[in-house]
Amino acid sequence: MENKEVLAVIEENSPDVDIPDPRIVERALQKIRQYQAVVQKQLIAGVDYGTVPGTAGKGTLFKPGAEKLLRIHGLVDTYEIIEKIEDWDKGIFYYFIKCILKDYKTGKMVSEGLGSCNSKENKYRWRWVTEKEIPQDVDKNALPKKTINGQYGNYILYRLENDDIFSQVNTIQKMAKKRALLDATLSACRLSSIFTQDIDDEDIKNGVSHPQPQPQPQSQPQTQPTTSSIDGKTMIETKKLLTEVYGPKAGLEKLKGIKTQKELADLIQQAQKDKQKAKEETKAEPEEKEIPEEETIEEPF
Repeated sequence: MENKEVLAVIEENSPDVDIPDPRIVERALQKIRQYQAVVQKQLIAGVDYGTVPGTAGKGTLFKPGAEKLLRIHGLVDTYEIIEKIEDWDKGIFYYFIKCILKDYKTGKMVSEGLGSCNSKENKYRWRWVTEKEIPQDVDKNALPKKTINGQYGNYILYRLENDDIFSQVNTIQKMAKKRALLDATLSACRLSSIFTQDIDDEDIKNGVSHPQPQPQPQSQPQTQPTTSSIDGKTMIETKKLLTEVYGPKAGLEKLKGIKTQKELADLIQQAQKDKQKAKEETKAEPEEKEIPEEETIEEPF
């Protein structure tokens, strides 16, 4: 069979495929890009969407942003629970939900989205507590831990099993519902190229979207960060507090001996206690009677 005959057979048996005009495709893609640019410009960062600090990845669409987009496109959302597990004895809860977006005028389905959430996710399974909150029968050295940089320096949080998961059942169900909504919205509005839902908005807003520091083996000594890492504002406020409580010379002398942020935090805490104690003593002292002017004894300089 010659080439021409082969081509004729292929064309005859091939299904009809309508290839759109390239000019129409170009205009359509340009229109989508313009729409995405307007969305990025009009939605409010930190309210409608957020980004993980220190990264150049896509923004994460928040629920308020999704609701605005549904309003603009004239869409209404309905939900269906596809699967659920509610084991009140074992404390295991799982919800798999479908979100259906429909045109509110015609009732025609425009998009669907899926979302799930369960009580074994880290944010629900565990809770982070300070050393004082650890039960007496629990060995703190056996617990996973992480270091948090607080107002007065670093402190350690310990991870415990969440013993109150039953109070979060409604939260877990709503999270599955929200994830389904965001999935459906990104699909309906063609915004997957600029927004993602891989990270929950609560994680970004609460600052826990970064990888958590891993606990170091007990055999390795942990080094304390030095005061060189303290920001200037904290140092200025600390100097002001110390000079107010102990006087300029004594306050600065106390600060000279500080080498770690933990020592600084302890010093600030002690200074605040001394300041409060001084206030209480001042209130407790009886008011001194004024000495008549003729009996006033002036101290020599």
